[in-house]
Amino acid sequence: AGNYSLSIRSDNDIIRHFLIESTDEQTHFKIGKRSFKTLSDLIEHYKTHPVFDADPNNKLYLTTP
Repeated sequence: AGNYSLSIRSDNDIIRHFLIESTDEQTHFKIGKRSFKTLSDLIEHYKTHPVFDADPNNKLYLTTP
């Protein structure tokens, strides 16, 4: 199991990077504390929930590759 990275560019061209950890517990993928069984599940979740929401004016979602 290896780790992945996710880079997202915001509307104001700020790029944020996130570590996607791959755990050995039946292969789960996680960003922070939220865990998913597959990368597809992770991607689908973050299409409708922000990956980054510390700045209320600049919440980041997955939209297009």
